[in-house]
Amino acid sequence: MADRTTGGLKAVSETAIGDLPGILDLYDDTLIPVEQQGEARHMKGSQWKKYAQVGVEVYVSSARDAAAQATAAAGEAKGQAQAASAAKDAAQDARDEAREAVKAVEDMTVSADQLPPESDPVAEKTAVGKSFHIHFGIPAGKQGPAGPQGAQGAQGPEGAQGPQGAAGPVGPQGPQCVQGPAGPPGINGVAVSAAGQYAFNVDEAGHLILSYTDDDAPDFSIDSSGHLILNIE
Repeated sequence: MADRTTGGLKAVSETAIGDLPGILDLYDDTLIPVEQQGEARHMKGSQWKKYAQVGVEVYVSSARDAAAQATAAAGEAKGQAQAASAAKDAAQDARDEAREAVKAVEDMTVSADQLPPESDPVAEKTAVGKSFHIHFGIPAGKQGPAGPQGAQGAQGPEGAQGPQGAAGPVGPQGPQCVQGPAGPPGINGVAVSAAGQYAFNVDEAGHLILSYTDDDAPDFSIDSSGHLILNIE
């Protein structure tokens, strides 16, 4: 146990403070030699404790306040984190519900029937999987009064020529006519040799068609005046 006295020293002033033996514990009634204003005095252990408490009180108080603030901030942060997590889950649920709603509208089918005039219109909604089908019944309108006759429209463009009709039956032979006077002599003809045979005919579209038996077609052409020309070189 530590000595509760000054150690039985004859006089404090006879020994340097640094040379005094140390103690193991400090009690409230422990006497400690000190020097103050050049005089030797003593202090009790309770005075040292009070001095130390006053010296650290400001730091302890600040530490307590900081700890309280940290605890409050931690609680607030935890609450905010929980609120943020709940908001995130709610947003996720809302997004999923919105996607399902959009998909239901995209997959929706519609049909309609005509109802008799003056019937009540109807709309029937039927669930189909995660979507739905809407069937409408739409009443027909009543027959309105006849409107006034409109003005005659402008004549349209001439249509394309139709196909040539079938040949009609041969009519009865007419009476023999009186022979007329002889006409003037015609121009001299030209005889042209050609390999093979060829012939002309007009098809239903009015095109002049040349048919030939040789390997090479005869050199016929139509000039700018519409004349059929045979080149004989």
